[in-house]
Amino acid sequence: MKPNYPEIFRPLRFANGLTIDNRLAMAPMTTWSANPDASISEQELAYYRRRVKGIGLVITGCSHVCPEGIGFDAEFAAWDDRFLPSLRRLAQAAKSGGAPAVLQIFHAGSKAIVEQTPSGEIVSASAVRAPAGPFNSGIPTPAHCLKRRSSKRLRHSPKPPDEPSRRVSTAWSYMVLMVF
Repeated sequence: MKPNYPEIFRPLRFANGLTIDNRLAMAPMTTWSANPDASISEQELAYYRRRVKGIGLVITGCSHVCPEGIGFDAEFAAWDDRFLPSLRRLAQAAKSGGAPAVLQIFHAGSKAIVEQTPSGEIVSASAVRAPAGPFNSGIPTPAHCLKRRSSKRLRHSPKPPDEPSRRVSTAWSYMVLMVF
């Protein structure tokens, strides 16, 4: 059988030097299967291992980057070094088919679920309340992320490269940062 789109199965080289075997990507999916402590579950690892064979690029489901920006129940997190062991296991599972993997990072902003945040506070790029939707109540108005008092510095604020949070990129040979 002759494929109609042979370029799909050809390697692709990116400007940064990364080459993927083909142009098929595993799209990110929200699975709602993290452990209660927001670490990666065995169910999540099995999900990736079952799907990564023959794929050129794997993109994980969303990983919460800040507890004040949680937008989905039961999704895994990357806002603290305590998540590094489970993120390393996820990187191994996602790359087990031979393709590079991308960790999708996520912050729900004004659409965060206030009931899911440990502080009962949400933060966003602006202090504008979002309309209610299927995942959020639209209440309260979020705090502006840059106008918070310095004593309440967000844990996901940029850190110098030598700090431990940079070790996440060691587990992920190639990371694309996508913040929603």
